[in-house]
Formats: sequence, structure tokens, C-alpha cells
Amino acid sequence: MKCRWIWMLGLCVLVTGCSGAKEPRLLDPVGETTDSAKVIKGEMYDIAAYDSAVTSEFKEVKLPDDAVIKGVNVQVGGEVSQGSPILTLDNESTGMQNEDIDSKIAKLQAENEYLNQVDAYDLQILELELQKIKEEGGNNTYTLRDANDEVNKKKSEIAKKQVDQQKTIAELQMAKADGVSAGGEVLSPWDGTIVYLNAGRSGSVVEAGTVVAIVAKKDSKILLGDYIERETVKNAHRIYARIGTKEYDVTNVPYEQFELNQRLFYKLPLFSTFYMEEAPEITTGMFASVVVITNYVDSALQIPENALLSDEEGYYVYKKDGKEFKRQNVKTGHMTQTAVEIKEGLKEGDEVYVKP
Repeated sequence: MKCRWIWMLGLCVLVTGCSGAKEPRLLDPVGETTDSAKVIKGEMYDIAAYDSAVTSEFKEVKLPDDAVIKGVNVQVGGEVSQGSPILTLDNESTGMQNEDIDSKIAKLQAENEYLNQVDAYDLQILELELQKIKEEGGNNTYTLRDANDEVNKKKSEIAKKQVDQQKTIAELQMAKADGVSAGGEVLSPWDGTIVYLNAGRSGSVVEAGTVVAIVAKKDSKILLGDYIERETVKNAHRIYARIGTKEYDVTNVPYEQFELNQRLFYKLPLFSTFYMEEAPEITTGMFASVVVITNYVDSALQIPENALLSDEEGYYVYKKDGKEFKRQNVKTGHMTQTAVEIKEGLKEGDEVYVKP
């Protein structure tokens, strides 16, 4: 009986102690030391690396029209000078025989403007008919649906036609930039070396938009690699190249808008191109990493990423108070893979628990 009374008394003490439990404190296990870190102020940023390689600057030479090859004047590995003919086209087979590219673009733009006006009028008529059916009550569900379908169909046709128009003009603009002459010759855009040739033999038919040659610019070095989105480049705090153990300043060379649109339309791969500072130790073929730093904060109060905890109440840490670690709620700012910016709840020099 005495033993049962002692057991019940012990249970009551235990239950009483549990009912008044507070936020648990993080204590050092016996014989061990808890990992901790100081709250610091310093630079904070996101960093990403993109694979790249050192290569010569090059241009793709494309044909704006279907054409028949009359003569091939170069071979892969051959040297060319700016303006020298790479290919000769059969004037009787190409649409460029009696007009230069600028006049052809102007003519296409004028034609497109007229066709777009006609389409706009047609669409306006369809929309008026649809509006009339709605105003009359739209009792005939099928008539209303058909009219609505006609409007949407016309809008889709106009959108597709305008994309095709832009594509055709973009191809002509690229041909002009890459050195296609009005006299039926494909010209080299600069002094350099032919590194790719896709013209076939005399008499071969080449379709519009085909890359017939790639010319590497003489004595040039660029970085060519994984595509980096325009917004990322635009908002970057710093971009540099790492080759071996050294860093080199670089300048991004973005796609022209019509070239970007063309590559997206044809689902061609996208690359990022960078000019780099002159350095005699750099040679073509070297591997490089293009490093992009974003979301830069000059003096951020921060803790290690693995010091931050969360529950239904929000974010918190365990802050050292004497010999114990106690919960401290915090408000956070920017987060990276390694650090968290602290807006409220801690000050520089505080010590926090870090998860091992």
C-alpha cells in the first residue's frame, strides 16, 4: 500500500511538471558541443556558372531565297577576305537577280502593310456581324457559335501571317548582314577562315534559310556556351569568365531581335556569346566557366542557411543566451543556397545554433 502511494505521488509530480511546459531550450548533449555560428554583416549574392569554351568569332551565312549554286569558290580551312565571293549563284534561278535586298525588303513591307489592312477590314466585318447577332438576342446558339468561331479563326490566320511576314524580312536582313550580294554572289562578311561549307556542287539547289557557310573571324577570340536569359544578364551585378584559376572580364553580345525570333521560330539551339579581354595565355579550345552574380546586397545581416528553422508560426533560430540556446523569432530577407538575410530579430555578433 505504501509503495502504491509513493508511485501515485511521483506520477502527480510528473504530470504537474508537464502541464506547465514552456518553449524547449536547446542544451548541449552530455560530452558534446553544439555547433554554432556568429551573425555577421557582409556581401550576399546568388552565383551561377555556365559552361563555355574559347572559340573564334564566327558568322553563319544564309541564303534569303531558294537558289541554284553556280560555283563554289572556297573550301573548308581556306582563308577569305572581307567581301570576297564564297559562292556564285545562278541569276536565272534566284529571286535576287534584278533587285537588291534593301529594295526587296521595302517592297515586302509595302505589300505586308496592304495585306494587313485588308485583313483588319475583314476582321472588323466579322466582329460587327458577331455583335449584331448578340444584339438580336443570339437565339440561334449555332449561329452565335459559328460567328464567334469565324472571328477567332480570322485572328489566328492574321497572327500566323504576320509571323511569316516577319520571318521572311528577318531572313533578308540576315542575308544582308551576312554578305549576300544583289549580283548573285555570297560574300564573306570579314577576313577569316571557312570552318563550315554546305553548298554542294555546281547545280545544287539550296533552300531559303540554309546555312551555306560559317566564317571564323581572323585573330578573334570569344566565349560561346550555355544560353543565359536576357533578364539574368541585364540584372546581373557582375559577369566574368573563369579559365583555370584566373578571372577575366567579359562583355555579353546579345542576339539581334530578328535573329532571336528566327532561332526561336525554327527551334534552333540558343547560345550566349561574350567578348573577352585580350590575354595572350588564352587560346581557342580552352574550357571556361561564365560566372554570373545576381541579387547582390552590399552589407546584409546574415546567418548560415542551416541555422534557420520554421514552423506554423514562421521562421526562427536558436540564439545563445548564456550557456543555453533559446528560440528567437526572426524576419528574413533574401535567401541563397548558403545564407539567409535577417531583417529583424538578431543583431551582428549574436550566436545561433547551426544544424550539423
